[in-house]
Amino acid sequence: MQVVIIGAGKVGVALAEALLKRDDDVVLIDQGDAWVVHAKHLDCRKISGVVIDEDVLESADIRQADVVCAVTQSDNINIMASLMARQLFGVKKVISRLYNPEKKFAFDELGLEVISSTGQTVDAILRDMDDAGVIMSHRMYGKTLEYHNVPVDDELIGQELSDIVTMDGQVVLGLLRAGTLYPITSALEIEENDQVVLIEVS
Repeated sequence: MQVVIIGAGKVGVALAEALLKRDDDVVLIDQGDAWVVHAKHLDCRKISGVVIDEDVLESADIRQADVVCAVTQSDNINIMASLMARQLFGVKKVISRLYNPEKKFAFDELGLEVISSTGQTVDAILRDMDDAGVIMSHRMYGKTLEYHNVPVDDELIGQELSDIVTMDGQVVLGLLRAGTLYPITSALEIEENDQVVLIEVS
């Protein structure tokens, strides 16, 4: 997987470390040169420049990225970088770090996917990147329950969420849209880029 990380603070560096351990292809971008020092141990491309500059993003091969993660310490820059990645460069999977919960409405209105957990940011981003993988599992009454995020099929677009009880033999828990989980009882029509959250019992 090719991942561009915008922002080389603690979250950006920790995320890069985790992705490199998975043998993903990582490009790290931040402004100035000082940040390169605490990221020098990372075996990945490092680019210094204005993170919302079109040429800088082009130099990171952002058009070929599978995922872009905007994790600078500024919500406003994260919004701008995310919008550029999606609208200008056509990146399908864009994840933004949100520091101020009061700004979540702005991300939601723009349809941006956000991670706002202060404690589990890196783990949350990694789970979010693995759309079709198991995002959580636990044991209950001798059974294993696994939760999966699955992109919606074209034939589901426009259907009512509450009308879909099972999918591929698994129970539908709800719908993930722009980083928000809606329960199965929600009065929502399924849209493009939504993900269905499934429970598999084994």
